[in-house]
Amino acid sequence: MGYLSVDVSGLNDNGTTTHADVRISSGGRGKPKGTLTPVMTVDPQLASRVALSLRDGRDSRAAFAFAQQIARATYCPSGPIPENTGIRKYTNPQDLQAILAESQRQGRDIIPAGIKGESVPATDFRTDGAPTWVVSMKCNAPYPYD
Repeated sequence: MGYLSVDVSGLNDNGTTTHADVRISSGGRGKPKGTLTPVMTVDPQLASRVALSLRDGRDSRAAFAFAQQIARATYCPSGPIPENTGIRKYTNPQDLQAILAESQRQGRDIIPAGIKGESVPATDFRTDGAPTWVVSMKCNAPYPYD
């Protein structure tokens, strides 16, 4: 593996970033093309552990620590950055229809009472497509570019 590819996104709520999600995958072999501008310094040993973990998904602690560094340099400039453990996945078609109907009725995202879904880990190793760590974190710091 030549380098890591990182995609980071933040959820903004009234001018405050409340969540940051980081996707980490293999960026390819060799050096990326073009001129690179470093945006942060990353611990090389931690980056190496994350790169190795993309083979088997075993080092979730390294993936989370790496994602925290990315979040700190982007959406969460201060304060604690804990795991977002409140993520749920809904796959039952009747539940999805009820969620959509209630959300449209109320004009906002809402999960009707009685629909449970299943818990998704905050640091999730996915192998559908390229092996990828998806890390969801909480933060409560103003997004610096609003």
